[in-house]
Amino acid sequence: RFSHSASFFVQRPEFVKSACQVKVEIPPSNALPHTMSGRDFLLLFQCLDAGSIIMLWALLLVEQKVVLHAQQPHVLTMAAETLCALLFPFNWQHVYIPILPARLLDILQAPVPFLMGIDQEVLKLAESKQMMPEDVVQVDLDANTISCDESVAAKMHLPQKQYQKLFKAIAPFCHRPADLKGGASASAFPMAPPPEHELDQAQPTLNEMDEAQVASAINAVKAAFLRFFVSMMSKYQDLMIVPSSNLKQPAAVDFFDEKRWMARFSTGYAPWLQMFVASQSFTQWLEQRLAPSESLDLDVVFFNEALDAKQSRSAKTKFFSKATTPLLSTGRVPDGGYSGVLVPPSVRTVYNASMIAARPVRSQQQVALLLVLASGLQESDPKEVEGFKERLKQEFARNLLWSRVDIDAALQLHVCPWRSLGAEQMAIFEGQGLESMQARKTLLDIALYANDDYRLKLESAMRGSLRGIAEAGGGNLPLCVISQGFGSVLAIDYFLKVQHASNRATLTPLERGDTCAACFFKAEPTDEESCAYLWGAWYCDYLRSVGGGFLASTLQVQRILSSFPATCEDSSWQLPGNRLKIFIATSWQLSGGMP
Repeated sequence: RFSHSASFFVQRPEFVKSACQVKVEIPPSNALPHTMSGRDFLLLFQCLDAGSIIMLWALLLVEQKVVLHAQQPHVLTMAAETLCALLFPFNWQHVYIPILPARLLDILQAPVPFLMGIDQEVLKLAESKQMMPEDVVQVDLDANTISCDESVAAKMHLPQKQYQKLFKAIAPFCHRPADLKGGASASAFPMAPPPEHELDQAQPTLNEMDEAQVASAINAVKAAFLRFFVSMMSKYQDLMIVPSSNLKQPAAVDFFDEKRWMARFSTGYAPWLQMFVASQSFTQWLEQRLAPSESLDLDVVFFNEALDAKQSRSAKTKFFSKATTPLLSTGRVPDGGYSGVLVPPSVRTVYNASMIAARPVRSQQQVALLLVLASGLQESDPKEVEGFKERLKQEFARNLLWSRVDIDAALQLHVCPWRSLGAEQMAIFEGQGLESMQARKTLLDIALYANDDYRLKLESAMRGSLRGIAEAGGGNLPLCVISQGFGSVLAIDYFLKVQHASNRATLTPLERGDTCAACFFKAEPTDEESCAYLWGAWYCDYLRSVGGGFLASTLQVQRILSSFPATCEDSSWQLPGNRLKIFIATSWQLSGGMP
């Protein structure tokens, strides 16, 4: 993309003994849009007057069906190429056939926007077979005429200020209305030329221009159309928003505040502006800025710097620091990248999460979820455990914004079937009126955990759960562990031990904890909504980070200790004493402050 020249040799066929040297020059990056050089670029302007060119350009921006006619195929190709270039920083996203052959005439019936060129012979064939639909805009480049449906033409009201500046800038290089043979085509365009505009009769024609004048004219024309967009989209970053969460599947345009943007212009221009915002090219323009890019998009940087340059020239900012525009000035972007204002990070993050959620289930990132519940929950009420699982899924779905995720397909959910000895021994006191039974069960399990046999049984339950997840097809999935009460002791201790186990090599990655991406430890076993909210938020963050260097192979433990006493927050989990202190604090919370 940077300006430089290269030379290489092309070997001709064997019957020619010599070789020719071909010079290739890449246009500089600060000369966007890249277009053909020389007189061909200006052929369109020699065929149509300024009003007709702007109308044709406006019709393409709102994605109408357009057919160009001309006797010379070369004129068709060059005119179509010029029109596409002048759409920058937007792009033509639809059918594009500069010269339509007779065998493809059926394409004229396509129910999609198109830009095509047809020579006179093929045009006569299409008309004789009545294959030219009524909704097609026909542009005769030889006669400087545009045929367009009146209802569509009536909507081609561009913002007055931008339109008048564009008209004045390109008119000197365009076909003169006074040269028309027959009626004026400008009648198809609802906007009249600027009243004070007067053409310079001394302006040379294309044939009279020298190469320097041609180059100057091309630069002036490209700059005029770019200025139109710079003025229209000024400070577009301020209009990028996070849409309402009521939208289950937002499109890129939902992240753009159309109402605030439309309020910049008079209501008379609303029909064209609404068609423009609804176009696929506008959506693609937004997606370029919302979606992450592995490499720097020079088109985005170039247009942003053009906006910065206009802002710096503004009288309102002349006393403030000016934005730097290295790409415009030198053709190169500094190693540190673009330093101006891009789309707000929060908007881009939410857009990326919504796009991931919109993928088919098979394309979505699946996650294995292991629940290690608090003391005695499974034994006391299995139905409550199933209810907890369902509430967890629902809470997760609500916190993954704009999701069409099939929760059952996205989650491999498994409950560790450990049996609480503390709950078993406290069973005789159930119904006796003792307070804080859950805290008592937890404290007893902590005390009994010092028994080797009990600890080995619990570790076996954890290992069996992970093996079950692997057998169900979740062996390579990111693992998230949600644990409660004494289940947190079990989960933490298990994963810490397997990190240094002598038989580590014989365990699966899941059993070793290598796929563990997050752990959430909650003190209160009944606080499933809060627990599920954290899980849903983590999953959103995980999805956003996929492809961005996320390392699922590293055991990442997120400590949720905000409710613990300050003396426990800095405790290390690697020492049994500190671990016991943390979970005594957990029990202290559960028992309402009573040790």
